Amino acid sequence: MKYIFIATLLLGTATAWAQEPGQITASQQSIGSLRIVLSKLNDTLKANQDLQQLESLGMPHSEVQRLKQALDLKVKQLTDDALYVIRSI
Repeated sequence: MKYIFIATLLLGTATAWAQEPGQITASQQSIGSLRIVLSKLNDTLKANQDLQQLESLGMPHSEVQRLKQALDLKVKQLTDDALYVIRSI
């Protein structure tokens, strides 16, 4: 949930910036990159929630744990990517 709050705050701020028609600044490109990273992060977090349902449907616990570990690593990487973009803005 905190990721959604951060994304909303940053995206709302980005739309308030004045811009000249036809020009894309480096900060606007960074905001675009941040939107992509946060979207991927949101999708990954949703997939992590879906894994809990797989176990209840009969998938072996060890397989679910392996998938959770992989998704946790992906969440960490995407979080680091988002922080990198935020710092560059």
